[in-house]
Amino acid sequence: MLRCYYGISDLTKVLLFDIYMSCDTEHEQENAQLYIDVLTRISHIRNNYPDISNIIIGGDFNTDLTRIISLHTISLMDYLPREGL
Repeated sequence: MLRCYYGISDLTKVLLFDIYMSCDTEHEQENAQLYIDVLTRISHIRNNYPDISNIIIGGDFNTDLTRIISLHTISLMDYLPREGL
């Protein structure tokens, strides 16, 4: 699940993402693809608002970064530096 909010005040523009990712997996490719799809949607939405430098991505990424063989961890750790996050 992904919800996105775009807020503007006189001082700040903020793009807020509220996510709940699918359960972590080491071998379930379909589940891993859903995870990647949500990350891709975040990127597409961010690209629609190039003037916003304040971005908050919160919620449940549903992964443990110490589980290096997890397909979710692998995808997330690839995504973050690629997107400059």
